[in-house]
Amino acid sequence: MAIEHDLVIIPVLNKIDLPSADIPRVTQEIVSLIGCNPEDIIPISAKVGTNVGTVLDAIVERIPEPRTISHEGKILPHGDHKKIREDLKVGLIFDSQYDSYRGVVIYIKLFSGSIRRGDTLKLMSTDTTVTVNEVGCFKPEYFPLESLNAGEIGYIVTGIKTLQEARVGDTVFAGPEEQRVRIPGFKQITPFVFAGVYPVDTEEYNQLKTDIEKLKMNDSSLTSEHEVSPAL
Repeated sequence: MAIEHDLVIIPVLNKIDLPSADIPRVTQEIVSLIGCNPEDIIPISAKVGTNVGTVLDAIVERIPEPRTISHEGKILPHGDHKKIREDLKVGLIFDSQYDSYRGVVIYIKLFSGSIRRGDTLKLMSTDTTVTVNEVGCFKPEYFPLESLNAGEIGYIVTGIKTLQEARVGDTVFAGPEEQRVRIPGFKQITPFVFAGVYPVDTEEYNQLKTDIEKLKMNDSSLTSEHEVSPAL
């Protein structure tokens, strides 16, 4: 998927300090997997710290600057900042976590504009309108900021109560309705495991229903439908 989305890959070979480490063999496996050159692979030991600094340097040197959104709503190539729209707020949800006190915390990469506390945003796939209660970055804990700007990665808290509303891959948008921008690539999660669940005691049905709803708060891939079976 990283290759498909034209992302820069920094191959790292870890655990070289182990007696069983077979660096030449695993290096060749990485070359076969992603098609890189052997010299691009950084051999490290995270345990003892060997070449960890080299990985950090490679992130700075190899990862290009963030891409932004053009007037036409297209993601611009790296380094092209001539057509940035400041009146559009466009971000990509790449993850989310449920917090029992603040609700769903949305992890976002911002492609255009800036997001501040009090801003009103729209989640495109569900057409849900939300208000930003907090915005910040990771250090690595949540670190509140005044704003999150184009090209930056951070989080927003909006008071959403279920992960289903903040779907990974969805577009967060604010701006003129006639100029809506949707970042391409969003797909609905497809279930692969199906189960019918019934309580042993029929009096526990409501409790089971409540528990499943709580579980859905913490797992955006879980969907449920209520059904009735006299036999069960």
